[in-house]
Amino acid sequence: DILSIQKKAFTVQAEIYNDFELPPMQETYEMIKEDLSTNTVLVAEINNQIAGSIRVLPEGDSAEIRRLSVDPKFQRKGIATKLMKAAEEKTKDHERLWLFTGSKSYDNLKLYRKLNYKLYNQILYKNRYILVYLEKYMR
Repeated sequence: DILSIQKKAFTVQAEIYNDFELPPMQETYEMIKEDLSTNTVLVAEINNQIAGSIRVLPEGDSAEIRRLSVDPKFQRKGIATKLMKAAEEKTKDHERLWLFTGSKSYDNLKLYRKLNYKLYNQILYKNRYILVYLEKYMR
């Protein structure tokens, strides 16, 4: 299911930042159900098994890319790239897409830069680490 894969995927991030209270780690089934009313959720499957998911939250002419999660056993197979491209296709009518990740999430940053997302902001989070905000203009 989406939540268990999200927690597995974000465990890697939690270990990087030594913070197991990251919002994706705290989410519940009820919170995901609530997200379904405002977010588009895309799922990648391999052999009828959920391998990953991504959420898109439209906000006027922009859309936030959220909770990109790939089961660790399916990582490094291009699934994250395919989910990102599917999210971009789903939001092609939006002018701008944006997302954030941690500054030490090197694999994430590499993927987003490969897909032409550009840095537009950085903030200190919990006085412990830096969140990096990236954007991509679609038109």
